Amino acid sequence: MWGKPYSAERRRGVETAPVVYGELRKRGLRVLPGGDYGFAWNPQGTNARDFEHFVDILGYTPAETLSAATMLGGQMMDMGDELGLVKPGYLADLLVVRGNPIENIKLFQDRDNLVVIMKDGVYHKAPTGAGNGHAAAGAARVKSVWE
Repeated sequence: MWGKPYSAERRRGVETAPVVYGELRKRGLRVLPGGDYGFAWNPQGTNARDFEHFVDILGYTPAETLSAATMLGGQMMDMGDELGLVKPGYLADLLVVRGNPIENIKLFQDRDNLVVIMKDGVYHKAPTGAGNGHAAAGAARVKSVWE
């Protein structure tokens, strides 16, 4: 898992994370995946693995992980009525993913699975009919994981 030798102290710190996160969850504290960091085991540019770590290491379900990455962020910034949901009147950045991340949280790690990317209401990667001809239609049928 580590890829190269790390100090026993660092390894112990990471190995106790599931216990700590489990206690945080038990107490109802909200924890979010993601961040602006570049740890040796999760370098910059591989942050999509955070979702996988939340599921495989910290014990969250994929739905809990996606909720934490979206809805809880808005709540924690005291902006839960402005962002964190795909809902009329809300601010939203949007990723449309090819596949079902509830079944495979690793889908976010392959850029080819990111069918549409919208930032501040502007397409960074627009839907197209190229390839399978279903991307644009799929973007129009996005369902929330909470429905």
